[in-house]
Amino acid sequence: SITVFYEIDLPGVVNRKSTLISKSSVLKDKIGKHVLTSDGGIASDAYNLIPADLNRIQLVESALLANGLSRDVPTLLLSEVVLTYLAPRKYSKQVVAAAATPWRIFLA
Repeated sequence: SITVFYEIDLPGVVNRKSTLISKSSVLKDKIGKHVLTSDGGIASDAYNLIPADLNRIQLVESALLANGLSRDVPTLLLSEVVLTYLAPRKYSKQVVAAAATPWRIFLA
């Protein structure tokens, strides 16, 4: 079994992160063989950097599924500060959507 990390950030931030990763042999070694995606992200067997806006949760879910996230595998969702930038109503929708299956655990 392999642990897969999915990192979601705004498109501009993802582009900067992708550039930094591609210029660093240390970071490239950590994520292993990977490809730069057409939307500026990174895809590999163990790490996926996905450009998406959390204010558009349906697009986030679609992007995660398109990058290999399975609804049938236990999943830990970790939020680091980002939810504080969302309106309370949107924050509630994100938490409900994130915890929509019994296989998901959401930590904020």
